[in-house]
Amino acid sequence: MRKLISALLVTAVTIGAAACADNAVAPRETASRDALTPTSSFDRINKSIEPLGMQTQSFVIPAHGGRVDFGGVFTLDFPAHSVCDPATSGYGDWDAPCQTLKSDIHVTATYGVQDGQLVIDFDTPLRFVPARSRHNWVTLSTNIYHEALIGVTSSNLLPELFYIPSLGAQPIDESLTDPTLRTHVNLRSGDVWRRIEHFSGYLVGAGDGCTDQSDPTNCVQVDGRM
Repeated sequence: MRKLISALLVTAVTIGAAACADNAVAPRETASRDALTPTSSFDRINKSIEPLGMQTQSFVIPAHGGRVDFGGVFTLDFPAHSVCDPATSGYGDWDAPCQTLKSDIHVTATYGVQDGQLVIDFDTPLRFVPARSRHNWVTLSTNIYHEALIGVTSSNLLPELFYIPSLGAQPIDESLTDPTLRTHVNLRSGDVWRRIEHFSGYLVGAGDGCTDQSDPTNCVQVDGRM
């Protein structure tokens, strides 16, 4: 199993931020990551964004779908009819069918750098429609380290988006029990993204490099293998 790097792999950029917290029901049982001493290059990049601190941002999830940007740090994409109605769906059984939102909903997010790691957390316990087609997935992404990623090889450590039950909690790799929750890294664009099943917290760490035999610029991390 790949190790979690305790430092953040990001490029030195100027960014704004936004905020919130949710420590509700955890997802299906998964393994957590051990700490790994960061490389000097990761540590140097990490220090460049520490002044960001933690920020808060209120936003609206449109019932018809859409995109929400958090200060250029994170992006959420919601396909139409992908968000469960919290009044009727319950929270905790991520694979259960649900009725979808009929109207927009207001949420607050907290995001930024905490203890040297890039994190985001949401204050509303929402879950999303358990679609298996990626066209219907709710996704969380970041492009903040595109300059560091473009041109790397399979021997490099790559970023991953881990679930955290609350800010400061131990990161958990949900992909160990559900492969649709793996982190995707595009080495051409520098995009890093994954499907998310619910609103809780998410943390950017790093795992082993990987290679897609058919397209070396786009890889899916699976314990260091494709």
